[in-house]
Amino acid sequence: MKIKTFTVLLVLICFFSCTAQDEDDSVKIQTQRITFNGSELYDAFTDLVYFDDQFFLVFRESDKHAYGLNGIAKIYNSIDGKQWKFIKEFSIDGADLRDPKFSVNGKRLLVYLHGSVWLRGGVIEFKDFISEWSKVGWSNPQPVLLDNKKLGTANIIGNESWPWRVTWYKDVAYVFGYNPNGIFDLYTSQDGINFANKGGYFEKIGAIPTEATIRIDKNEDFYCLVRRNEGSSLLIKSTNKAEKWETIGDIPIVSIGGPNFVFYKNGLILSGRENGKVIVGYFDFSSNLYKKLKTLPSGGDCGYPGIVIKDNYLWISYYSAHENKTSTAIYISKIDMTTIL
Repeated sequence: MKIKTFTVLLVLICFFSCTAQDEDDSVKIQTQRITFNGSELYDAFTDLVYFDDQFFLVFRESDKHAYGLNGIAKIYNSIDGKQWKFIKEFSIDGADLRDPKFSVNGKRLLVYLHGSVWLRGGVIEFKDFISEWSKVGWSNPQPVLLDNKKLGTANIIGNESWPWRVTWYKDVAYVFGYNPNGIFDLYTSQDGINFANKGGYFEKIGAIPTEATIRIDKNEDFYCLVRRNEGSSLLIKSTNKAEKWETIGDIPIVSIGGPNFVFYKNGLILSGRENGKVIVGYFDFSSNLYKKLKTLPSGGDCGYPGIVIKDNYLWISYYSAHENKTSTAIYISKIDMTTIL
């Protein structure tokens, strides 16, 4: 658990070979800074989606990474990925909104908002919310509820765990939720609002699993990239709609910041924070091996990418402190997919 307008900037156009250490100038990257607030505000924890013929970008804003002003969530949109417009702000009285995430269910675009309530530097309550996009804008957020089978051992009130990224498949919502007191469980929902705990995986995975992203491929196989705070990241797979999982790969990144991925060719492209940098990597299903592809312009507190593939370009949103050591800004990198693999 990680508790602990518009200026266009073209950055280095550089890239890498198939090893993590070498660089290959054939890969073209353009990086644009979306927000910059000097030393006053802290923009972080992004997500990105292309829906209804436009990009949507969401992120959290506060004065600190944690333990500061309660965070709000802001949504921007863009038709071309160059000009971005602020369209919505979410705030919840008494709750620090963190890690907003988009979720698509057919023709519906949703955003999930997690709220933490703090007392003397610790979490005492989890609150979660959902809002839906329509032609008239984003709806007012409504509560998301877990069935809380483990609330007695969670040492908090409200929802027993943090449902980190909700993924839909055939009108069923799936999400791994976690709690620093030892919960890492799978939850499912028929309506995207009321979630049932389907079982625990904490002991099986070990090394303190936390943030996790689930995606489903064209063969209806479920894949999940799991951050572990005290171990390498894991790629797990289910061939029976998340009833049983097996580990298929080890990603050598400890405590990856905001694990995310998309399917590409015979594998997946993943991104997150590694050692104070935002990286892009590839996991090959043929060999079950991972290779680091690129380090994006970034530094310090950073990571938590959103990922979209559109028109042969890889779009990655993220936050970083490399241009201002006392605050962070939001960036989007655009990578030519014809040169990436």
